[in-house]
Amino acid sequence: MTAAQLSLILPTLNERQNVVELIGQLLESLPDIGEIIVVDDNSTDGTREAIREHFAPLMDKRIRIHHRLSHPGLVPSLREAVALATQPLVGWMDCDLSMPPASLKDMLEMLNKGFDLVVGSRFLPGGGQKNFVSAGKDSRLEIVLSNLLNAALRLGLGIAASDFTSGFVIVRRTVLETFQWKGQHGEYFIHLLFHAQSCGSAIAEISYRCGNRKYGKSKTFGSVRSTTLNCWRYFLAACEVMSARFGRDACGKRKEDCSLGALAPQNEKKEEWKRPLNPPSAPVQ
Repeated sequence: MTAAQLSLILPTLNERQNVVELIGQLLESLPDIGEIIVVDDNSTDGTREAIREHFAPLMDKRIRIHHRLSHPGLVPSLREAVALATQPLVGWMDCDLSMPPASLKDMLEMLNKGFDLVVGSRFLPGGGQKNFVSAGKDSRLEIVLSNLLNAALRLGLGIAASDFTSGFVIVRRTVLETFQWKGQHGEYFIHLLFHAQSCGSAIAEISYRCGNRKYGKSKTFGSVRSTTLNCWRYFLAACEVMSARFGRDACGKRKEDCSLGALAPQNEKKEEWKRPLNPPSAPVQ
C-alpha cells in the first residue's frame, strides 16, 4: 500500500491558520497522497476560503472540501467524510499541528506488513504527550485528563492498545464497512478499537510525540460544562464496551463465536499491552 492509496480526512472548525500549514506539510511529506478531504463544520474564520486560495491548482482533484451546514460534531463529520473517500485506505488526524505528518509514513509501512488498523500513540516508548509546562494554546486540564483517562482505560477495557483517545489513524476501509459510528466527539475511538479487535482485525501502534496547538483554541475542553460532558461521554463509551465484553461483540456475534476468541485478560503485564493484537500471518500487498 502506498500514499497514493490513502484518503486523508482533516476535520476542521475555525482552523484557518493551522490547516493551510498542515496541508503544505502533508504534500511535502507525502507528495503522492491520493486525496485530502477537508470536512469543515461551517467555519466562520475563512478556513475554506484560505484552502482554496493557497491550493487552487489542486482543488477538486487531490484536495476536496466538504462543507457541513447542520448537525455539527466530530463523529458526524468523520462519518460523512469516510463515505466520500475513494481510496482503499482511510486516515484522519487533528488539524492543530500537534500530529506530525511524517508519522504517516510509519503507519503505511505497518499496513504493508499486513496490519488493518494503525494508530499513532502518545503513550508508547518514544512517544510523548503535549508539554504541560508550556501548554500555550492547549488546556492543561485536557492534558491531565487525557493521561488519567488513558491510564484507566488501559487497565479496564481489555483492548490491546495504549492510546484510546488518539484520533491519529490509518485503517483499511473494509474495517469501517461494518463499523457503527457512535458518540459526538473523541469517544468514538474507543468503539473503533473494540470493533476492530472483536472482528479479528490486525491492530498495530506507532509512537509519536504530540506537539502543542500552534493557533486557535482547543475544541475538546473549554468550559467546565463542556469538559464535564466530554468526560461523561468517554465514561459511557467505556461502560458500553465493558458491557459488550460479556455479551455480544462489536460485530454483533456472540463473543465465543468471534474469530478473535476471548479478549485479552485484564491482568496481563503492562509490556504486553504494547504488542500488536492478532498480528497478520503474512504481509498484505
